[in-house]
Formats: sequence, C-alpha cells, structure tokens
Amino acid sequence: MRELGDSAEIEHLNLLKFAVEVSDLVFVTGTEMKKTAIKIQSENIKYFDDKNHLIDELKSVIGRGDVLLIKGSRGMQMELIVNELSRHSL
Repeated sequence: MRELGDSAEIEHLNLLKFAVEVSDLVFVTGTEMKKTAIKIQSENIKYFDDKNHLIDELKSVIGRGDVLLIKGSRGMQMELIVNELSRHSL
C-alpha cells in the first residue's frame, strides 16, 4: 500500500477492519499498520516490531488446516515470512 499515496491511510484502516471481522487473529508489522492497529484497538490484533518475532509467534500458534493471508507492499519483503514458514513443519 506504500504506492497508494494519500489514500494509503484509509486503505490500511479498511483492510485491518475487514481482517479483524473475518479472522481469529491478525498479526501486523510495519509503521503504518502499527498506527492503524492503535486506532482500531482490537484484542485480535497483535503488532510485531520485526518480522523475526512475528515468524516466531506464527510458528507457535499455527496448526494443520489453518489458513494464513500474508499481505504487504513489495518493499516490506513479506516473502521472508512465507519462506520461513514453508520450512516449518506442523
């Protein structure tokens, strides 16, 4: 969403509100998502300062049959999370 310019803030808000409505847990990282998570204040949102902590938490809570959506701008390098989780056996 970095590429959205002036509409990035509202789109972060829309995305996170929707994610909270349809998910059991929502893990976020990055400055913009931190600001958005503070605005929403949901118990289902957990913020991580870095991807390594986020990955560790995901590994501890995901199980067989769980569905994950990993979303981020190309600049956020979310493939690092995907690659690490693909090495994790359930």
